[in-house]
Formats: sequence, C-alpha cells, structure tokens
Amino acid sequence: LEIGHQLSRHCDSREPSRDMQQRADKSKAKAKAKDKGEDQVASTPSAGKKGRSFCRRHLKSCAILSGICLAISCGCILLVAFNAPSSASSSAAATDFGARPAPNKEFAKAVVPLIRQYIVKKYADYGKGQVTLRHMKQHIVSRSGLDLSYDDLRDDRYSLVIEHEIDAIVDRCDSGKKPVACVTDVA
Repeated sequence: LEIGHQLSRHCDSREPSRDMQQRADKSKAKAKAKDKGEDQVASTPSAGKKGRSFCRRHLKSCAILSGICLAISCGCILLVAFNAPSSASSSAAATDFGARPAPNKEFAKAVVPLIRQYIVKKYADYGKGQVTLRHMKQHIVSRSGLDLSYDDLRDDRYSLVIEHEIDAIVDRCDSGKKPVACVTDVA
C-alpha cells in the first residue's frame, strides 16, 4: 500500500521534464541578459548546440536533394546523348541527297513531257492556281518509270529540272491566261 502511495505521489507531483526545465532556464537566462544588456545568444550556452543540430539536419537534406538533382541531370544528359545521334542520323539520311546520283539527261527527257502533259490535262485548274508542285511531283513519280520516290524529287538537283520547266510554261502561257497550246509551243 505504501508503494502505491509513493507511486501516485510521484505521478501527481508533475515534476518538470528535462526539456521543460531547459526552456525555463533559458527564459530565466534571457531575462537576466535583458536586465544586464548582454547578448542573448552569448548568455544561453545551449543555443549553439541547437543551432548546430538544426544546421546538420538541413545540411543532410540539402545533400540528399543535391544528389537527386545530380542523378536526374545525368539521366537527362544520357537520354539526350543516346537519342540525338539516332534522330540526327535518320533525318540526315532522309535529306542526304549527296548519296543519290545527280539527274541525267534521260531524267529531263522523261520528266519535261510528263509536266507538259499534266498541265495540258489540268489546264483549267492550272489557270486558277490549283495545280501545285506537289501534284506535279506525284504525277512524275507515278508515271515516269524512273524508279524515283517523292523524296528523291525533293533533292534540289532533281527539283530544279522540274521547276525550270514549270517556270518556262508560266512565262509562255502567262500563268494560264493564254490558250492551252502555249504549253507545248516551244519556239
């Protein structure tokens, strides 16, 4: 019975915890420092320890975040490094016209009549501006028998032959204002 009585007296005593005691001591020290006009940080010996632990925690967090950022940056650099050559090489291959042979006289002999025939056939649309270079190139690919693709005709060397004949027709026919005979009338 006496042990229980001592235990209840101990629980009811509500002795201040160590943290509460330290806070109370700090408050007293601040009050004394204020009365004396001293710097509060210098008068509280535990303030330095608390500041150091706070700094250590934030330093660890900062180091972890820096490591994560560094890993993400390295990952991005690797992705760009490995993807850039493949996309650059595929786009270079698609536009690398130097690997293709230049058009020869047979190309011009086959293409010029095809252009003229197409414009004669579509002369009404040509006069309205509805016949495009794309239409011409598609017609050439499908009818020339030269085993060329539309991409082949994008090569300036091939495209210049086509454009030269189209420009000549535009000049001869005054952009479709003259009769259709002007397309084939080469004087």
